[in-house]
Amino acid sequence: MPNSELTYILDAAFEDCEKLESIDLSDTKLKGIDMIAFRRCTGLREIIFPDTLEEIGAAAFYEVHRLKSLICLPICLLSITKHSHIAPR
Repeated sequence: MPNSELTYILDAAFEDCEKLESIDLSDTKLKGIDMIAFRRCTGLREIIFPDTLEEIGAAAFYEVHRLKSLICLPICLLSITKHSHIAPR
């Protein structure tokens, strides 16, 4: 998503996208990822975040068991909701 104006990923935007393996958001202006945005993306292994990311919503990565790599998790991240399920396995 080079030079994208993307600022938020809304609720359930990628829910059940089983074939999604990686996503590079580094060239976006992403500020937030809403609830269940990537829930059950069972093929997702890697996410690259921009340094503009401030919050990750509840269950944003619920049932994403293959997630192995979170890159560029920004210092400015203000909020990771308790149940965001962002812990890589």
